[in-house]
Amino acid sequence: MKYLKIMCITLALAVSANSVMAFSLNDVKKPSKISKKDCGDKKKCKRNKKYDKAIIAGVGVVALVAAMEIKHKSKQVADEEKVTKNYNKKNKNLPEYSTALNYDSNTAPEEAVKPGKQIIVTSDILVIPGTVKKIAKIEERLTIYDNVKSTLELKSLTKSVNANPHKAGQYQSEFTFALPEGMPQGVYPVKTTLLLNGEAVKHEENKMQLVLNVGEGGLVELMRIALR
Repeated sequence: MKYLKIMCITLALAVSANSVMAFSLNDVKKPSKISKKDCGDKKKCKRNKKYDKAIIAGVGVVALVAAMEIKHKSKQVADEEKVTKNYNKKNKNLPEYSTALNYDSNTAPEEAVKPGKQIIVTSDILVIPGTVKKIAKIEERLTIYDNVKSTLELKSLTKSVNANPHKAGQYQSEFTFALPEGMPQGVYPVKTTLLLNGEAVKHEENKMQLVLNVGEGGLVELMRIALR
């Protein structure tokens, strides 16, 4: 039992150290805090070199995210005639312009994921045609944000849901990708936006928790058991 506690504490310290070294991709934009003229102070120079190494690593992470492949596909599950008929059961007239009645988006898996593991973002979209402007050009945008500064966009991609023809109906849209090796662990917000005829009309927000080294049961559970 004694040895198990020691192992757990050592593991916790290792993860803690890794967290200290982790940094936001926003740090890449920061200038070096210490100039060359300060190098008379060896301690300052040493800290400066460590910071510069972090910047270099950050540039590598940005490159990884930029090169990350995101696949997209969509399919129609109900045509324009069917959704119109269902709408008219409760509503006498259609709206003047194409309208999005429903937009739901979900990210799987919901639990923490490791680098390289496939992540799927699935959306259900329901659009009815309009009487004045019947064309319904449906698009969806996926945006992934920084794990520290949640307003900083890391990658964004917009894809057509009903490219040909631009008709209303019910559609299922799907983005698939895997966060690459080298990204800092943390919680990454992911936002999907529905665009109708070029205008953003609805959005959904989810989160992805990226972990680097977590054993079965997780670190928290391991610590809890060991320290009983």
